[in-house]
Amino acid sequence: MSLYELMRSQYKFSGHETDEPPRKFNPYYDLTSGTDKSATVEKKRLKYVNCFDVDKYAYRYMLQISEGIQFIHSQNIIHRDIKPQNIMVDLETDLLKITDFGISYDNDNLRQTIIEPQERKITDVSTSIYKAPELLLGVKNYSYAVDIWSLLILVSQWFQIDTDMISTSGKPVCQSRDDFYIPGMIDDGTQDGENGSDIRLLLSIFSKFGYPKISDWKEVSEFGSEDAFVGMFGENGDDKYVKYQSVESQCQLMESLLPRIGELTNLVVKEGIIRIMTRMVEYDSTRRITSAQLVTELRSL
Repeated sequence: MSLYELMRSQYKFSGHETDEPPRKFNPYYDLTSGTDKSATVEKKRLKYVNCFDVDKYAYRYMLQISEGIQFIHSQNIIHRDIKPQNIMVDLETDLLKITDFGISYDNDNLRQTIIEPQERKITDVSTSIYKAPELLLGVKNYSYAVDIWSLLILVSQWFQIDTDMISTSGKPVCQSRDDFYIPGMIDDGTQDGENGSDIRLLLSIFSKFGYPKISDWKEVSEFGSEDAFVGMFGENGDDKYVKYQSVESQCQLMESLLPRIGELTNLVVKEGIIRIMTRMVEYDSTRRITSAQLVTELRSL
């Protein structure tokens, strides 16, 4: 099965349900949807608890995926769509394999580099919450680091406590929906039953980790949508930006965003994963930990 299917299967219905509150009035939606306002559907919000055994699998799976990404990068390929749906799991051997290279970028493929020059790659790659911040801000000369960010968000999903979903069918959500929402440390709006958006994702990233001075994010100022960034957030950053904090504060923040991290019984592994993930959360991809460094750090734990 895919890693997504495995992760989804580990969410168990808690037996807790609440009535879904009415949506806030949205004039744009009401004017354009053409729906019958008199029609009502009884909705329930159902809570599911994450029972994924992080103590048994988190370190092992993180290392395997990192080794796979390192190999891909050593072949001068950017995967560009790392997510649990694209990782297969052999349940008998616990062997993981990365699949689906449909939108990958091969730096050695002359035809691809002509159609999609290395300095002007398409940014409409990666999926939902796994998109790196440089993609969200139009940096077209991005490189291998986008896969590292995607892995960061994937790993964060293992350490979340629960999720709640809206049911309108009377069946358990895990049986009736293909888009079962597995939360991570950030969100793009999908958890509210809506289609996710890049702007919601960017705001979520900045709300968790702050944002830097534009002068400290050369990728955006030189190769991305500097005007959009400055127009929305200004030039001077905020005092929440994670990389302006001490290493101790960065680790404390990361631990707070991984509420199940305390279930790791090996303290060396726990502290190592927290420390490594603070290096994965770097906005400037030129300073983000590389796949080779990531594997070396994980193997040393």
